[in-house]
This record gives sequence, structure tokens and C-alpha cells, in this order.
Amino acid sequence: MGSSSAPQRPDLDEVFPLELRTSVPIPPWRTTHVTLLGDAAHAMSPAAGAGADLALRDAAALTAALAHGGPPIPALRSYEREMIHSGFTAVRISAANGTRVLGQDPPPSSPLVRPASAPKPATGRAGPSAPPRGRGRPR
Repeated sequence: MGSSSAPQRPDLDEVFPLELRTSVPIPPWRTTHVTLLGDAAHAMSPAAGAGADLALRDAAALTAALAHGGPPIPALRSYEREMIHSGFTAVRISAANGTRVLGQDPPPSSPLVRPASAPKPATGRAGPSAPPRGRGRPR
């Protein structure tokens, strides 16, 4: 039998807090020839273990949408609607797990993202013209 030693104390110079953040669901934007996938569209905390999986699913869905060879804008629009819906569904699950398991602050409130099949409400105003840029992740 080997000798038993007391647990070592952590080196506090090597310990640091990790700030977990979650993106806020956004409404669809005007589709252009530029689109987003993975964390660029729907960043989430690691609490659901789904971020990398969702990025790969986004890539596969984008590939499938464009592989048909038709006009790109309708294909991208269809991909974006589904990606926003499935992505922010996963973000909400991850945020709930982060709050419950990791003590992460709940995400700030935001507009609800409609399912991809839901009709747009008549608001009389145009939505964003492109994906949000330069905002970073919400704090």
C-alpha cells in the first residue's frame, strides 16, 4: 500500500472564472448571399452539450439547401428560417440547463422566435435588413 497524502490546494494563479453567455433569439433577417451557421447565429453555453452538434447540423442543412442547384436566395431563406428555429430552441434548452445546473444567469428577455412554418405578423414595419453585425454576444 502506498502512502496517502492530503489533497493539494489549487494554485490560485491558475484558477479563473469563466463567464458563460447565451445568445438572445432574434427574428429572421432579410436573406442575402451571406448567411450564418453555428455559434455565429446561435451561441450557447456548454450546459446542453449541443453547440458543436448543432453547428454540424447547420452545415449539413445549408449544404442540402444549396445542393439542388436552384436560385440561392430561396434556398438560403428556407435554411435560415429552420436554422433560427432549431438553433434558438437549443439555446433555450442550454440556457435552462445552465441556470439549473451551473448557476448561470438566465438570458435576457427577447422577442420570441416563431417556428419556421408560422406566418409573419403584420407589423407595418420592415425587419432587419441583414444579420446583426458588430454587437458581440449579449452580456
